[in-house]
Amino acid sequence: MVLEGWWCFNMMSRVYSIQPKVEHYGCMVDLLARAGLVKDSGELIKEVPTEAGSSLWGALLSACRTHSHIKLGEMVAKRLMELEPTDVGPYVLLSNMYAADGNWDAVENVRMMMKAKGLQKEVGSSLIQLGGVKSTESAKDGIPHQRSMIYSMLSEIGSQMKVSCRDSRAIEDQG
Repeated sequence: MVLEGWWCFNMMSRVYSIQPKVEHYGCMVDLLARAGLVKDSGELIKEVPTEAGSSLWGALLSACRTHSHIKLGEMVAKRLMELEPTDVGPYVLLSNMYAADGNWDAVENVRMMMKAKGLQKEVGSSLIQLGGVKSTESAKDGIPHQRSMIYSMLSEIGSQMKVSCRDSRAIEDQG
């Protein structure tokens, strides 16, 4: 779909004389990012004729997290923090990227930056309905910061265990 997306994007201006707007660039940035072409997505943002909005940078940051592009993700997160200093999203995504990478000091630094700026992730809640009975579950109880760090650490431990099991199986197969 990437080639088809580029074809449509280019046809807008070359054939139909329609100059792409930020929304069109956003679609292309998202398409490239989802295909794993994160660096190309970042380069395209630089070509936007007007100031690239937070939605473009947010799509790129999300792709950086998905595809583990930490260095680019750091730059994009800083840009988003400049554009919208009260938005907690870039901090959370950057923290999650660091956690997935096992960089717990950086996770803590991002959390401390959030605290210093008075930013807090909204409490998550779920609405569950069984039959005619509705129940709302909330994550208000406990300490959300510690809980999210614990979950991130457990996720990382699980990933490392999978790698260890795969490595030990490979050794057994060779022996």
